[in-house]
Amino acid sequence: MATAFDDALFEDDWESVRRLPEADRWILERDGSVPLGIFATLSPRVAPQESFTARLRWTEMGRPPSLKFVDPSTRSDTLPRAWPRFFGARPSNLDACLPWTQEGQTLHPEWERSASTRYPAVDVPIQFALLHLQTALDNTYAGREA
Repeated sequence: MATAFDDALFEDDWESVRRLPEADRWILERDGSVPLGIFATLSPRVAPQESFTARLRWTEMGRPPSLKFVDPSTRSDTLPRAWPRFFGARPSNLDACLPWTQEGQTLHPEWERSASTRYPAVDVPIQFALLHLQTALDNTYAGREA
């Protein structure tokens, strides 16, 4: 459950992430249905005509966020076609098996025991998630899920 500290950290990070140079590539919106959530529309560098809307939600800022790709018009998170294919993404399962996501940590509890796969303590969790997601899209993008 989010604390006042989580809320304050989220607000500070939200304001700073919008000033990043990389943010010029993104469309960022708050997810009004939860206190610690955003929508981010991103495009892979190799396919700038493609855009994908990620929904990132934290239950607390010291834990990894849930990552889902949503239909941009309905915000439905049940459509594999809304997902890009990239390393770690599992569009047919509607999740991403990555160490920095809640879904990845849930699928692999053993990751918590390893320094290389444990979710790190970060001061800027929104920035951390968005930069990792953009890097994955830029470097391992393999098209849109059919």
